[in-house]
Amino acid sequence: MTPRRKALSHWIKARVHQTPALDAWLDARLMTGGASVPGRALYLRLFPERALRAPMLQRELEEPTRRLTILSLVPPEDTGGGSRPARLAEEFLRAGWAIDWRWTLPIFPWPSQGRPETPHATVHHISEQVPLLPSDLVLVEAPHAEFLPLLETAPGKPIVLYEQIDLWQDDLALGWFDAGVERALMTRADFLSATSRLLARRVEEQRRRPCAYIPNAADTALFSIDENRARPTDLRGGQPTLVYVGALWGEWVDLDLIATIADQLPEAEIHLIGRAGDRTMPKRSNIHLLGEKPRETIPAYLQYADAALVPFRESAVAAAVSPLKAFEALVMGCPLVSTPIPEMVAIPEVVAAKPAEFAAAIQRVRRTSASAEALSRLRADASWTQRVEAILDLTGLR
Repeated sequence: MTPRRKALSHWIKARVHQTPALDAWLDARLMTGGASVPGRALYLRLFPERALRAPMLQRELEEPTRRLTILSLVPPEDTGGGSRPARLAEEFLRAGWAIDWRWTLPIFPWPSQGRPETPHATVHHISEQVPLLPSDLVLVEAPHAEFLPLLETAPGKPIVLYEQIDLWQDDLALGWFDAGVERALMTRADFLSATSRLLARRVEEQRRRPCAYIPNAADTALFSIDENRARPTDLRGGQPTLVYVGALWGEWVDLDLIATIADQLPEAEIHLIGRAGDRTMPKRSNIHLLGEKPRETIPAYLQYADAALVPFRESAVAAAVSPLKAFEALVMGCPLVSTPIPEMVAIPEVVAAKPAEFAAAIQRVRRTSASAEALSRLRADASWTQRVEAILDLTGLR
C-alpha cells in the first residue's frame, strides 16, 4: 500500500469511528448480514480487524493493588489478542495489576460505543483525549509522537520502560515514524529493553545506556502439551503438513520461498494463517490461505502440523525480529524451520536453513521431535510469566 492510500484509509477509518451512529449501523448490518450484504467485502477490507473479534483482556477476580499503563500502536484485541503488549497485559492482570491501555493507529475492532467492559482494565484510543490514570509503571511499546505529551501529563511519577520491539522502518512504520520522537521517548524512559539481541545492541550503541534483552514468549497455558484437541477441519493432511502463523502483509515474509517450497514438496500441504493485506499470495494447489484465526484455535493447528515455518527474507527488519509465533510452536513441541535470522539461530531446537536448503530441512525435521527435557526447558524459559518477572526485576517493582 502506498503512503497516500494508507493515509486515506486511516482518515476514513477514523471518521467512521468518530461518527457513532454510522459506525454502529455499519457494524450491525455488515457483521451479521453475511457475504450477500452489498459492500461487505469492501468494508472488511477497510476494517479487517472487525472480522476477528477476540475477547478482551483476561477477566480476573483478584482486586488489583498496582496499575500498569500500556502505550501501544494497536488495541489489545488486535491480531486476536496475540500481540506482545496484550500478552504482557494479561500476565500483569494475573499478577494483580490493573491496566490502562492507550493506542494510536486507526484500528477499531469494536464500534465506537460498543467496546465491552473488562474488569480492572480501561482501553481508550488516543483521540478520546482521556487523561492517563495514576500508574506505577508505563510500558511504551512504540515510538509514536502522541505518546510524548501523554507522558508529560502522566499523574505522579510512574516508572517508564521503553520497549524496542521492532526495527521501525519499511512497512512497519509507514506514515507515522519519526526518529527524533524515538530518541525523545528513549531519553524520557527510566529503563530500556529490547526483544532481540540485535535491537538491544543497537539501542545501547545509539543511546549509550544499558538496554535489557527481554524476548517474546508464549502463553504456555493456552499452548499446552497435555490437551487432546480436535483436528481443525480446514487443516489438510499432507506429506508433510506445514503451517505458517503470523502477518503476511509485510515484505519480510518471503512469498517466493513459500511458492518454492510448494513446488519442491508437491505432496506437502502448506497452510498460511494470518492477514495478507494487499499482497498477492502465491497460487499453488497445495498452498492454502486460511486468513486470520482466533488465537485460541491456533494450538490445534500446531498440534497436528508436522512443522511450523518462519520463512523471512534477509532484511534489516527480519534480522531484528523476535517472532512471537515461533515461541508458540516451540513450546508445543512442533518442529520449527526458519530462515537464518539471528533470534531463531540462537535457539538450539530451531532448524535454521537458507532458502535453497529450506525444503530439505523440512523433510528432516518432520521425522524428529524435541526431547522431554528440551521441551520442559523451553516451556520454563519462554513463558510470559517469566517475561513479566524480568520487567519487574529490571524496574525494581518486584
